[in-house]
Amino acid sequence: MLTRPFAAFLLAISPMVGACAEKANVCSDMVKPLTTNDVEFPHRTDYQFSGSVTVRYSVQNDGSIANVTVVGSSLQPIGRGSRDSSELEAAIVDAVSSWKYPPMRAACEETTTFTFQSKVRK
Repeated sequence: MLTRPFAAFLLAISPMVGACAEKANVCSDMVKPLTTNDVEFPHRTDYQFSGSVTVRYSVQNDGSIANVTVVGSSLQPIGRGSRDSSELEAAIVDAVSSWKYPPMRAACEETTTFTFQSKVRK
């Protein structure tokens, strides 16, 4: 895998509070992660997709992350190369799984959307 700076590919990270399951305790929009880690982009997916990926995850009482799942993806292939976005989606799930939130009284659910806009290298 090729590690690239996360900020170079990520245009927007926007928590969409309220988009979680009806019965889940939704995190407050005031709660933000203390740490976020770079996505390790698979070499084959580098610069090949535009669109967004939405993930849902649980923030545990101790601030750790659990149950990260992709709940929506509008990734579209651009240029030549792989048409399968599953490797990029898996890299996003791995990165979010390592985030850390401040400890809180009760576990909660959060939804975050990652938006990508890539250009084909010439």
